[in-house]
Formats: sequence, C-alpha cells, structure tokens
Amino acid sequence: MMKITGRVTSCCVALFLALTSVSAVHKKLDSINDLKKIDFGQSVPKHSLVLLHWFANTVDVDNNNVIWLTFDPNGGDYGSHHYGNFEGMLDQLPWGYRYYTIGNLYQETPMSLPSHVLRPQSLEYVGRNRDRIIIRVTVQNTGGRARQRIDRLYITQHSHDASYDPDHTYQITTNLLRQIREFSLGQNQQRLSSLRNRFGTVQRLKSINALKKIDFGQSVPKHSLLLLHWFANTVDIDNNNVIWLTFDPDGGDYGSHHYGNYEGLLDQLPWGYRYYTVGNLHQSTQLPSYVLRPQSLEYVGRNRDRIIIRVREQNTGGRARQRIDQVYITQHYDTSEYQGTPYDPDHTYQVTTNLLRQIREFSVGQNQQTLSYLRNRFGSNADDFYIRNTWGHLALPWTVLVYCDPGEVVL
Repeated sequence: MMKITGRVTSCCVALFLALTSVSAVHKKLDSINDLKKIDFGQSVPKHSLVLLHWFANTVDVDNNNVIWLTFDPNGGDYGSHHYGNFEGMLDQLPWGYRYYTIGNLYQETPMSLPSHVLRPQSLEYVGRNRDRIIIRVTVQNTGGRARQRIDRLYITQHSHDASYDPDHTYQITTNLLRQIREFSLGQNQQRLSSLRNRFGTVQRLKSINALKKIDFGQSVPKHSLLLLHWFANTVDIDNNNVIWLTFDPDGGDYGSHHYGNYEGLLDQLPWGYRYYTVGNLHQSTQLPSYVLRPQSLEYVGRNRDRIIIRVREQNTGGRARQRIDQVYITQHYDTSEYQGTPYDPDHTYQVTTNLLRQIREFSVGQNQQTLSYLRNRFGSNADDFYIRNTWGHLALPWTVLVYCDPGEVVL
C-alpha cells in the first residue's frame, strides 16, 4: 500500500472528515421502522432509546409540527449545555441559531432527568453516559415572550476520544417524535398490541439465515434452539402448510398451559382462538432428554424460554382438530432485570411455517440429513468433530449450524 505523509495526509484526513460529516447528517430517521434498523445494543447504546423517549414526551409539538422547548438549555436543565460543533459534524449554523446537547447523566442540574433515564430497571438499558441528544434552536419573539423553537434534532453518542461519533449520529424527524410519544410510560399508555400492530415490533423469522441473526448465548438462551427443534419435529405440517397440534395443551402436555396475554404482548385474539405456552421444564417429564438435560452445558436451560402458539378448533368429520396459525419463540425476563415474570417483548419472535420446515430437516433420528448437505444448504463453518464432541451420539447439527457464523463450508 502506498505510504502518504505530511501535508497530503492532512488533506486526506480533512477530506475524509468532511465526507463523513455530510453522510452523517443525511442519516434521517422518519419512523419507528427506520429506528428499528439501528444496531441498538451493539454499536449504539440501548440507553439512547430511553433518552429519546423521554425527550419526545418532554418537548411540545404543535399542530403545525413545530417543536418547542419546555426547559432552559442555557441553565443546564436535564444535563444540557451549548455545543460548539467545532469538529464540523453538523451543518454550519445560520444567523440566530444555536446547538445544544442534552442528556449528561453526571451533570448536576436545576431540572434533573427522571429516574427511568438515570437508572433504568433493565440492566441492558443502563447508560454509560455516552449517548446525547443535540438540538438546533432559534429564538423567536411571540407576543413579547421569547420562545425557543427546535428546527433540527439529532441522536448521537460520544466516541472513545470524547468527541461525537459521526457514523452513529442520526437526524430525528417530527414524524418519528410523534410516533415515539405514543409509547408513553404513564396512565395514557396505549395497549402494546395496538402499537405492535401499527409499528410491527414482533420480528418474523422466515428462514435459518434469519434465525442466525438472533443473539443466542447472550440476550437469548441457546436452549431456545433445542425447544424449537423439538417443537418443529413434534407438530404435523400438511401439504397446504397448515400446522396441526399432536398433543393436548389443555392437559398440560410438554409443560403447556393457557396463556392469557394480559400484558398485551401479542395480538388480541379473534373469536374462537386461544394462546398456549409450551416448554415449562419444571412442569413436564414428557419432553425428550436432549431438551430437559442437554449434554452440552452451554445449552442447559434455566426454564426461561417458551414457545407460544395460537390455536383454533376445527370440526372435521365429527372430530375436533386443533390448528396452529401462529408460532412464537419467547422468554421470561432474567431475574437480574427486575421485571418480574412477564415475557420479554424485545426477544419475542414469530416463527413462520417455512422456518419450521427447514428446522425439520435437522432431524435427530434415522432420517437425519448428512451434515455436509445441511452445511451446503444453510451455510456454516461447523465441522463434524466439534458436533460429535458437543452432542455425542445425538449429533444435533441443527444447533451448531445455527449458532456458528456462516462461512466457508468445511467438509
């Protein structure tokens, strides 16, 4: 590679910063769906969502979609102060405008941020004081009273050298602010099912590749893979892609029971339907041994993960059959999150019939496909030695192929 030194290096760096700044400003988020594409929890702190939710419910948004400040950033309210934009991350200010940053958790201020921002109950949302909101403000005289109007709004974060990170700076539109306001924390909170129907917060998994993107072993128990594998090979799937139950959830088979959906995690039930959860390890002795007592310790469950099914009864030739029209994989909150025993909506996924069919190809018995075929079809760098050491005679390539990073096929 050519070596660049001296003045040429400075010019290249300056050009790179200029190009980066321009691209950062143009990352505009206009809806909840845009917000969902950001890599929260990895490159962007999840605490940003908490801070943004608070801000959306603190400012005023009038009928003309104008955003008005309700506090004094010059006085340091809510951890705010003037932002000079000295690194040129944002546009140069027109006359009469000013930038402010908001959200310093460690700054003593006349008006403090609420407790759910300073000390979130869920540990994964606890901030390290990296994320900030930046606003561009103009002062207007209206009837003798100075009002401060926000005409631009950004969510950003500090990089390791204490400057703001242009690669993770996003402009927030008024439309997105309005959508966020619908997720209020108080008594006026809309039903979660209504919000989910509008913004699509339950992710659908249509294939093995989609399943690979889930953070198994970190935020999601790996035991979920075993439970899902067992379920896919237990239900019946006919030629019309209809899923039929083969056990009685009303009788508690396989650790199942009625699920009331009282927290509004899933859609409101149509007439004639019912939700059930399946997979309580402490309730069932019918689940197979590889689900109850996995050979590999990293797959041992703490009884957090569950399958939820939506079922309706059909009368076919005088015999009642139960048809499953929706399948979900979910989990209880971890005890360290102090959320009680409800299911975690951030880690609830709808499983399609297509994915169930793909999972069935990873059978445990005599009809198991060869590992080389499965690797070629679904992509993995897992080898036979690792699988045999992990699973012994069961040789469950299903969990290994899903968990391993896709890469060059090793035969």
